Amino acid sequence: MDTPGDFPTILSQLWAWVVEGREWLFSGAGVVVLVALFRRFKTRPHPPEHSLVTIQNTDQAVTEAIKALRQELERKEQALTDARQRETAAQERERSLQADLTALKAAIAAIPEQTEIPDAQARIAEALTAAADGNTVLAEAIFSEVEARNVTEGQAAYQAAAEAARHRGALAFLHDTDKAIAAYRRATELDPENADGWNRLGQLLYRTGALDDAETAYRKVESLGGPEQSDAPGSRLRQPGHPL
Repeated sequence: MDTPGDFPTILSQLWAWVVEGREWLFSGAGVVVLVALFRRFKTRPHPPEHSLVTIQNTDQAVTEAIKALRQELERKEQALTDARQRETAAQERERSLQADLTALKAAIAAIPEQTEIPDAQARIAEALTAAADGNTVLAEAIFSEVEARNVTEGQAAYQAAAEAARHRGALAFLHDTDKAIAAYRRATELDPENADGWNRLGQLLYRTGALDDAETAYRKVESLGGPEQSDAPGSRLRQPGHPL
């Protein structure tokens, strides 16, 4: 007789067997069979205690493994984030460099054109020579003088005055960022419809951390439809995820 694996089932089957074979059961042979069955059930092997310990230890090992791998995952994610930030910073530096270089080239190229200033030939030559040595003070003075002269001529000459102010700002940026910002701000006052002046102002404000003022400048560039706006870092100030 096969014995099921749980005690209630065993009792049920034994009782049915007893009822059907009670005459035989209480004979000598029946008693022997009952005793054998009882002993078999009593001596059934139980799961060893060490198996429970093994399961518990396995759960702990899994927990510890997950904890350690999570730390590794966090380090990996941070490394990727740092790499993206470095790449973004490098791209913005390159864009800024190109914008600064373009403005600087335009300013230097405009120096020989300022022939209406007093003693123009000598002063232009001196300014270019000094610029070649990294000194832009003489060139800035020329553009400052040109700007002032055009302002006195009235509103019709304001665009020319603003252009001189932008050249002055490009040169001043090499040694004095605040002076450069002031020059570009003056250019936007003289010629508020010039997108390049607003764009250059916004770039410098953004790079010096004046984000609210930079955004105002870039919004003006957008309203004027300036082509430079797509390359300007500040034009993305309000995009989701930007750390403003």
